[in-house]
Amino acid sequence: MKSKIDFLTIADIVLDSGNKIKAKTVGASMYPLIRNGDIAAIKSVSCEELNTGDIIAVVDKKNSHIILHRLIYKRNNQLITRGDISISKRMDSPVEKQELLGVLDKIRRGRKIIKLEGNFYNLYASVAVCLSRHLPWLLFLPAIIVRIITTPRLFLPKSIHWFRKILAS
Repeated sequence: MKSKIDFLTIADIVLDSGNKIKAKTVGASMYPLIRNGDIAAIKSVSCEELNTGDIIAVVDKKNSHIILHRLIYKRNNQLITRGDISISKRMDSPVEKQELLGVLDKIRRGRKIIKLEGNFYNLYASVAVCLSRHLPWLLFLPAIIVRIITTPRLFLPKSIHWFRKILAS
């Protein structure tokens, strides 16, 4: 059986060869854009090609897994990221350039493909970055609206469980 470190090494080799990797997502830090169980397609990118608002894949060597979070800004040789659903003003720990694995290209949710491009997505990413810097708690609104629309009868019990899960992470 392969360890998670083996996967990260293989992922790095695959991305360096110009191919994409696909991985099943776990967690709620980027909800509602990325949902638990979505398939994320990650492509290689250099640090210089990144734009504020991109969702980047970084290696968390401490826990041996990949994190998908939004790039809020670049500072010197470091990338500052954060999950869209985080309610604190605190950003993630700075990411060094060598920890960058790639950028999220698209998401597959069931049979639906969500491409992260175009005017609507660029606007969404810009608003998410602005809110992350100044009013992070407002990023909960899209998540709540999606929950109400998709599960109106089950909204309250599921939401209580969901909010506890987010606050625990």
